[in-house]
Amino acid sequence: MKDVSIKLSLKLYTDNANNLFKGREKTATKSEIIGVERVGYRLFHVHKVAVEGCPFAANTMSSVESELQSLKAELSALLEPYRRADQSVQVERGDPVAVYDLSKRPVFCVAISEIVGLYDELMMFWYLDRVRGVISARDCHRTAAKYKKKIRTMMYIGMKYRDYKFRGTGDQTSLEWHEAVKQFGEPSVTNYRSRYYHASA
Repeated sequence: MKDVSIKLSLKLYTDNANNLFKGREKTATKSEIIGVERVGYRLFHVHKVAVEGCPFAANTMSSVESELQSLKAELSALLEPYRRADQSVQVERGDPVAVYDLSKRPVFCVAISEIVGLYDELMMFWYLDRVRGVISARDCHRTAAKYKKKIRTMMYIGMKYRDYKFRGTGDQTSLEWHEAVKQFGEPSVTNYRSRYYHASA
């Protein structure tokens, strides 16, 4: 499900993904890697609650929503230094999306795009539960809409980087990860690393 949902989402941004990155590269800072890892690991646990717990019972939905609000704040803080307030682009029926200048942060970009994959997968579970009638269509739509713009923005960032860096070469995330490990050492959360960076444990 994850692979399919990510591909469908990324396809929306292919036509907008060619102009931001111009070959200027610099490894992400240690604080960025730690911050992205923390956010991704927290989101992974939210996902486990939704899948392995009692999906979208009232208390579960409340817990997931609260955690995602907190995670959105962390993601915003990580991205804020790169926001370009003077520019935006129009994607998906003309909705404005902020432009972030992440051209010097390849590892950071890849990590962000992986986190977006988890957001996207969690959204798929919301819609599947709506179809099964666990929650109403209106409640599902209202909850999903709260995160739609953030998901779209993050996916747009990830697509720009992947289109520039990995054009036709497949998933090179593990190579980027190993470059970061060489510079900064192993992260503490090995399960998160091996699952979402496709690196050996």
